[in-house]
Amino acid sequence: MSHVDVPKWFERSRLGCTWSKDSNWMGFVAVSNNKESQRIGRRDVVVSWRGTVAPTEWLTDLKAKLERFGSKNVKVQHGFLSIYKSKDKSTRYNKSSASEQVMQELDRLVNFFRGRGEMVSLTLTGHSLGGALALLNAYEAEISFSDVFINVISFGAPRVGNLAFKEKLNELGTQLKLDKCRSPYLKDDTDFSGYTVAGSLYLHLLDGFLSRKAKFRRNARRGLALVNKSSDMLIEELKIPEFWYQLPYKGLVLNKCGRRVKPGREPEDIPSPFSSELSSHFATSMST
Repeated sequence: MSHVDVPKWFERSRLGCTWSKDSNWMGFVAVSNNKESQRIGRRDVVVSWRGTVAPTEWLTDLKAKLERFGSKNVKVQHGFLSIYKSKDKSTRYNKSSASEQVMQELDRLVNFFRGRGEMVSLTLTGHSLGGALALLNAYEAEISFSDVFINVISFGAPRVGNLAFKEKLNELGTQLKLDKCRSPYLKDDTDFSGYTVAGSLYLHLLDGFLSRKAKFRRNARRGLALVNKSSDMLIEELKIPEFWYQLPYKGLVLNKCGRRVKPGREPEDIPSPFSSELSSHFATSMST
């Protein structure tokens, strides 16, 4: 995560003593199986970056200061670069940066499949913050793997860097696919430039997309109401309420006493020590 001072409420949790404010999971790396690789004619390695989740990342996203990245004139937003490059040897989960972790794995996979005589390609994708990180990842990957085809598919990503950054990506040969499809069911002022656009909107656009020259598919099967689940992007004529979705009982669950309470966080959602270490920690705390 970013090196930003987090508010006190962010540090408080059911397991506050083990919460890590320095790191969080950022995505995954996957590889096409034999059947898919045979169909597309190459072994495709996919890196999928997640969007903004943690409050500290929201603060960082808003920092527009540009910082040098690689070449002399290439600059990118400080906030995105901080999340991509930051590390701290004293932390449990962030001893190496997201950049180092992903590039190490890509280097291993590219060399492994090349050693088997296969052609390799990289697909980097992400939504919102993830789209920005995918571009930073693509920049590094193009420099490290100059003869590997690299494709970036970005959804709702903000502007990442200056003109020199864009020109350098073009020079390196990175293939960029950004959201360009339009729908007749969306308001004319729908903003695609922001990076908080709901995933349901993109599923709607993908459902109706046929080709760059064809019109939006009128018989798309995905329900239109899902677009307004957490937005107000549909045209008024459809008469679909805006922001209509709400969790049952506003997210409250029944406890053992039959009372509605806020649910606790699942252990796997908290970057904390293993359960055995937790038990030892609490036992020590109680004995002292």
